[in-house]
Amino acid sequence: MSRSQALAAVSAAPLEPASHEKLGDVLVACGQAVAAHACYRTALALGGDGNDLRAKADAGREISLAGLDHNRTFRFRCLRDELLACAGRSDFSLLDIGGGDGSLSLMLPDTAYQLVEPGTNGLSAEDLPHSPDSVDVVCACHVFEHIPPDAREDFLEGLVGLARGHVLLLNPFAAAGGHHQERLRIAVDILDAGWAKEHLACGLPQLDEVTDWARRRGLACRTWPNGAVGTAFLVTWVNHYARLAGRAVEAERINRYLDSLPPDLLTAPALPAAWFVHLDLGG
Repeated sequence: MSRSQALAAVSAAPLEPASHEKLGDVLVACGQAVAAHACYRTALALGGDGNDLRAKADAGREISLAGLDHNRTFRFRCLRDELLACAGRSDFSLLDIGGGDGSLSLMLPDTAYQLVEPGTNGLSAEDLPHSPDSVDVVCACHVFEHIPPDAREDFLEGLVGLARGHVLLLNPFAAAGGHHQERLRIAVDILDAGWAKEHLACGLPQLDEVTDWARRRGLACRTWPNGAVGTAFLVTWVNHYARLAGRAVEAERINRYLDSLPPDLLTAPALPAAWFVHLDLGG
């Protein structure tokens, strides 16, 4: 089965465990072990069974995320900790919206994890056939800023409709004095970064877009800062120029030093890299 055929099978039957398992097999053959693990975990969470599937998923637990740059390591570590705190246990069910290759699944080995990611399994939040209140927690990490302004409230409504307990967002928001457009244009001009182009095209959201919507909906909403724009920005360029200079070993040492620091010491409340938004649905 080709990758396009496997993706088509998942899109045609998003709740069918076998289609996710087959996509995982294809991704293994393509050398994409992390994404394959996320597919196997999704198959299990959807009710897939059998020794072969469990063995495939268990094998993925040995994958290391040690090579991630600090920005991604920090993001996933903080997201993991806050998800566990929201759920109050480790064996909750989770829908990871826009979760990339599913790296988060490796940090939450006990969850019933499902990945929804157009670039990995062809699924998007708008097209899910899941029943309402189908999972304990829904998370979306660095996704909301890619949603066009006129579609953001519908996106939030969709997330709330899927979760029975909690929705957790981790996203950059525009901050006064942050000069975010200048920062994003630098990433476009030098890196030709697609993510930065989307941020500029959609416009970074304001935090009160979410909090005002939650208030109108009567939802309990809590927000708190995460990370620091300055650190995240400089890490991006340390890694970029280290690669160009062939000094990846030195960059890795810098990244691992930053990883060793407590997240609270790397958070600048006045100009955070992102904000957590927790919607408590009372389930």
